[in-house]
Amino acid sequence: LRRCSMSVSCILPLLLLLLLPRTSALQQHTSVQEAPSGSLVQQPLTADFVVRSAIAGGFAGMTLELALYPLDTIKTRIQTRQASSRKELFKDLFKGSLGACAGIIPSSILFFMAYEPAKKILRAQEINTHLVNFISATLAVVSSSIIQIPTDVLKVAMQNHVHDSLSQGISHIIRERGVSALYSGSRAWMLLHIPRLQMTYMIYEGVRHRYKKVITPREIQPWEDSCIGAFQGLVNGLVLTPIDTIRSRIMLQGAGGAVGGKTRKEAVGKSEGVVQVGMKIFKHEGGAALFLGAPQRMVWMALRGAVFFTALELAKKTLGVSSS
Repeated sequence: LRRCSMSVSCILPLLLLLLLPRTSALQQHTSVQEAPSGSLVQQPLTADFVVRSAIAGGFAGMTLELALYPLDTIKTRIQTRQASSRKELFKDLFKGSLGACAGIIPSSILFFMAYEPAKKILRAQEINTHLVNFISATLAVVSSSIIQIPTDVLKVAMQNHVHDSLSQGISHIIRERGVSALYSGSRAWMLLHIPRLQMTYMIYEGVRHRYKKVITPREIQPWEDSCIGAFQGLVNGLVLTPIDTIRSRIMLQGAGGAVGGKTRKEAVGKSEGVVQVGMKIFKHEGGAALFLGAPQRMVWMALRGAVFFTALELAKKTLGVSSS
């Protein structure tokens, strides 16, 4: 799965860009833009469109990461049971944030280099809108995983004080466990992020489309994008908390951190799989442990949706990229 995702991650954006000249004949059917009257006019799918979409996505990803990093740190420490006191829980809440931004920006760029063109190309085939969003989000998350998974491994480790800096974390993990350890929890990551982003974009774009069709045909305002983004975040936050908890445990284990009462030395063994970790949590800590940090995650995901989609839509508007 990891090798497949890495291969697809490398070739997908290039493949989509190669398809752009062939899609020029479909310009009357691709990127959709709203006219003042509420009718739909077409915007051509070009390399410039892809670059602008990628820049907007990178900006939104950076804004999101910096704005909500402290809450993400608290959530992760609760899930991994690394905070022995309130003081420890709230200590160095921005630890690892620079490393996370260094990963999230190119990851977001890769995501939108795949998502926006795929969405436009698929819509030209007159495929069901929900299926278009589903397929586009899947391709995009696989494309961005080559950068995002190592970023998350290092971020979780630094949030839990396993490593003091990004460079130290990378060198320690590679030296002790090899490059493959940077992809610890990749299956859990895929199990979490593929359905999360599928749900995110299906709910967000579905609600946004319905809102414009039923409530108002005018241009949606930033505060309305915030509300729609927050709604999808609440749904996501509750449904996918167990997988997020398992992902955090596996990634911390892969980075050489102490998990579930083990010492750091004992944790530097072979990483356990998604099912093994999930069953172990259920057996030794109870089913409720799978929902550790659920309230924080729901708040975090709601804020995440509000911040991300507001920043994304504002960036796209500034750069002249239409939102269909």
